[in-house]
Order: sequence, then structure tokens, then C-alpha cells
Amino acid sequence: MKKLILLTTILLLGCDNSTEPEDCAGVAGGTAVEDCFGVCDGLATIDECGLCTGGTTNLTPNYLKDECGVCGGDGELDICGICNGNGESCVGCTDPTACNFKEEYTISDHNSCTYAYENFNCDKNCLYDSD
Repeated sequence: MKKLILLTTILLLGCDNSTEPEDCAGVAGGTAVEDCFGVCDGLATIDECGLCTGGTTNLTPNYLKDECGVCGGDGELDICGICNGNGESCVGCTDPTACNFKEEYTISDHNSCTYAYENFNCDKNCLYDSD
């Protein structure tokens, strides 16, 4: 009778003979893993600079990048968006009637515009024949 009760108890309650490894949350066969900061099922990841950031680290991903996108760099973008530029690549004459107009200029400097003299083109050629 004792064997029957023991067998019934084992069948009803079962045995935990699981051979699957536990995840970081203690679940056998679970999928939770520690993030780079050691937090189970955390959100911290290795950023582009090779640092553990985000999640509960209190560090913004890629916080070591300079304005030019270089990890640990000290570069700065000029007003044209050029890394360590001099701010002149996009500044110039934006008047399409001027001789030195360039479409790539996005910031106007009308003081730099040059114009042809009356009756001449930008190459200093006379526009009208005199008879």
C-alpha cells in the first residue's frame, strides 16, 4: 500500500528531471540572458565605441563620439556640416544672375556676388556689336 501511495504521489506531483539549463532568470530552458551590464534580460548593449551603454547604465549610446562621428575624437562640424571645415564650402553667392553663382552654395553671402558690366557677359565679352 505504501508503494502505491508513493507511486500515485510521484505520478500526480511529478518529478523535475529537467536537463535543460536555466537562464539568468532561473527558468529551465528559458531565453533570458544578461546584458553587457550584467542585468538579466536587460537592454544595455555595446555601442559603436565599444562601450556598454543604454539600459540601466545611465550612459547614452555613443556618448563618446564627437560631432564628426569619431569615438573619442574632438572634431566639430562647421556651418556647412563639414567635419573640421572652415565654413566656406557652402557659403557664397546664391544669386543665379551673378557671375560667380554656384548651386552648391546653401548659405547666402550676397556681398561676394560679382556681376557683369552693362552690355558685357561674365567673360567680359561685349554683348552687342557696334556699327
